[in-house]
Amino acid sequence: MADYNSSFNTKINNNGNNKNSANNINNVNNTDIENNEKRILKSNFNFNYSDYQKLKLVEQYNELYSKQFTANMENEKIVENKKIFNLSLKDLFKNTSITLSDLLNDLVIFYNEDNKTLNGFILIFTKQQRLIYLGVLIIFFAFSLWLIDVSK
Repeated sequence: MADYNSSFNTKINNNGNNKNSANNINNVNNTDIENNEKRILKSNFNFNYSDYQKLKLVEQYNELYSKQFTANMENEKIVENKKIFNLSLKDLFKNTSITLSDLLNDLVIFYNEDNKTLNGFILIFTKQQRLIYLGVLIIFFAFSLWLIDVSK
């Protein structure tokens, strides 16, 4: 800024003519602005090794983020397909049988433990999705009892 002001004042002081002073001001402004723009452009496009490393780091981060995003989307689809209302009857009965066998195994282990608590007993029934499959079992028993009652 100091260079610009000193060159501007020198050009005006050297020229005593008022008509030429306006032209000189425009010329000084244009040349100084062009010189400043050239300096600015040169300083903006310097690309050193640390800038290169930063650029590569950003590229790696973007790549990892996009891979993580696609993996999360795939996992959401898998979880959505495993929800109880998206299962076929075959998968529903298969999962129910697996859950019931796991439940019985946990109940046997609980029965053989020395420290039995009500909290531990309730936790056996509430692990993962066991409540849903126990509900399916209760509905199945209720339906079978209804069929027996209707057939009498």
